[in-house]
Amino acid sequence: MISLAKGVLLLEIKVATKITYPMYKEYAIFSIYKSKFFKIANVFCFIMIIFVAFFITKTMIDYGFDIVLFILLFVLALCIAVLLVYPVLTAKIYYKSGSKLYSNEICFSFYDDHLVSETKGSDISSASNSNYNIIQKIYETKNYFYLFITRQQAFIVPKNDIVSGSADELSTLLKSKVESNRYIKSHK
Repeated sequence: MISLAKGVLLLEIKVATKITYPMYKEYAIFSIYKSKFFKIANVFCFIMIIFVAFFITKTMIDYGFDIVLFILLFVLALCIAVLLVYPVLTAKIYYKSGSKLYSNEICFSFYDDHLVSETKGSDISSASNSNYNIIQKIYETKNYFYLFITRQQAFIVPKNDIVSGSADELSTLLKSKVESNRYIKSHK
């Protein structure tokens, strides 16, 4: 939305949201897998686990059943399960630990020169004015804008919860406020 204040055109895009568990889970999984290191480490671990599992299985077939090898094979299966479940489990733990905060309404107002985030609820009420230079990286996905203010913390801005303006307008504004290598459009 564009408004006129003291003879100057101001862009104002508003978002009102509550962080739900599915929303947070999607963010947590995205956040974990956004780094190349985690992707490479995961692939490397899977390859090593499969290789060792193949070797153990072949040894058991060639030389007969051995309880030690069977236990080792079971431990490897558990490792695969942990690698697959870790992101979802982590999301659930973190979401539950912040559930009081996430049950409150969060409002974002994006202006040409700054952004405002407000949290409104029965137990908490806070507001923060920030310059865009606090944003380290922005990821735009199909449903969200993730505005990372640290490597691990981000504002989650759902595109469906924009109440004033549009996702395209917000995308254009955010792209203009950060260097091009800090704005990443993801197709996930």
